[in-house]
Amino acid sequence: MMAHRLQPTIHRATSTINSRYTGTIGCRRVFSSPADADDGDDVPKADPRQLVHTLYNPTIRMSPLGVSKSILPGGLIEKVNEKTGDRTFLEVERAMGHFWMLGDLRKNGGKPIIANESLIPVSYAQVFPRLEGLVSLSGKENVNLPDFLCQDAGYRLSSACTLVAISFKQFGFEKLKGWIEPFETAVCHGIGPDSRAGRAKVVQISIIEGGLYKMFSGLFIQSWKSSTPEELHENTLLHFGSEDDTKSFRENIRMHNTLTGYVALVDGLGRVRWMGSGEASDDEVATLIDCARELTPTKSIRPRKSTARTPQSK
Repeated sequence: MMAHRLQPTIHRATSTINSRYTGTIGCRRVFSSPADADDGDDVPKADPRQLVHTLYNPTIRMSPLGVSKSILPGGLIEKVNEKTGDRTFLEVERAMGHFWMLGDLRKNGGKPIIANESLIPVSYAQVFPRLEGLVSLSGKENVNLPDFLCQDAGYRLSSACTLVAISFKQFGFEKLKGWIEPFETAVCHGIGPDSRAGRAKVVQISIIEGGLYKMFSGLFIQSWKSSTPEELHENTLLHFGSEDDTKSFRENIRMHNTLTGYVALVDGLGRVRWMGSGEASDDEVATLIDCARELTPTKSIRPRKSTARTPQSK
């Protein structure tokens, strides 16, 4: 597998303001009473906590340790004044410091998201979030997710799955190998009656944030192609853009910490059925493979019983 040779090394702070929140850059006030909310100010004063169930996938299991679990829509952290009870919402980098992601990974053991212990039930599963304008190493442009995950006829079936491996930085990219290789061996390249060949695949997504990288994206793509086996070009996708371009995508499946890598198991209808992060453990990989096999059951072929009548002896 190739390596991210030209990944950005410093995570840029988000500097834009979501118009649904009030306040100044990095600090937004939310009013705690109806009277305060109706003070004649024309600026809407939405509470970001009310958007959690709308914008976040509730089936993603967040680690109780670290910062990621507490991040609200818009990349905000809630602070409460112990004396007055007033609530202030700060951008996470301002509230926790520029290197908050490193501290977050130290506290949660490198796993902001805890891997699911079984398949997410269909009744709760949500469609993989939308991301547009990706390019593949095979030359396809304007690739959109989740459409690409279900584009092949064989993957429109409910008995199919895709392991989506996502990274933003070199450090996160290196974590993905521990998930991808055993998945490909056990699920994608199986032989005999247990084979899922043609119904399971891996799609690797590299998200490169920063205007400079987008400006020279053509050079970077050529570099990636030269260091990636040709058979992987079709399912290796790159996205160049700003943090704002990917904000809703990242927030939906709780990828707040972009230092590490993330993996999602998506079924044939584009629904997220399992998710994990960081370095793979043996138990997590075993669960992932079991979940993939559950999504792609093999059909044992049994000989049909003959319906022809046997001649009766006279």
